[in-house]
Amino acid sequence: MKLIITSLLFLFYNTSNSQSVRSIEIDSYKYIVIDEIIGKHTGEMRRFLVKNLKKGGYNIVNLKAPLKSHDSLPEDLIENPDLALYLVASEENRPCYKVTTSLLDYQGRGKLIREGSNCGLLSSAIKNSIASLISYNYKYSPTNNRSK
Repeated sequence: MKLIITSLLFLFYNTSNSQSVRSIEIDSYKYIVIDEIIGKHTGEMRRFLVKNLKKGGYNIVNLKAPLKSHDSLPEDLIENPDLALYLVASEENRPCYKVTTSLLDYQGRGKLIREGSNCGLLSSAIKNSIASLISYNYKYSPTNNRSK
């Protein structure tokens, strides 16, 4: 019985996350800029975020190593910073890994905040925090795009 209840809660959690990703109109954003990573394992977190979000189809702008994708911001993003969501991730490690991933618009308003945890692997905690982004079928749609 516990397994059935846990499975239903997991299914509901994933469904509600997907709806939340859709509700922020993520397809209208051209880029996700990996902005700030906070914690002891910033390199590992940055590498995992870039790799997995790219696999999810997102246009990632990462200006720092590892997995640096750009030397500077793309020209269209400089001209219109509203083309991107800005990702901030933080890690806590006591006694389990807890990762909070936030997507902010250019004005700094939180658009999507997710937490993930795992008592064994940091990568699993990160993946749990971005699971709804990865499972969403992202496709940039400039027709919904905001202007300056």
